[in-house]
Amino acid sequence: MFESSRLAAEHLADAYRQLVPLRTRTVHRSEPEVSSETQPAAVKTRRRS
Repeated sequence: MFESSRLAAEHLADAYRQLVPLRTRTVHRSEPEVSSETQPAAVKTRRRS
């Protein structure tokens, strides 16, 4: 059950990286909306490592 949700999270993360290139770090500082979207991704990466 947890494994399927983890795979779904990784799939969403991969799709998000394709939609939003490496520029997200600079954009996220100027636009608060993007920062709220990148925070959950940071939590997922902490969980994986």
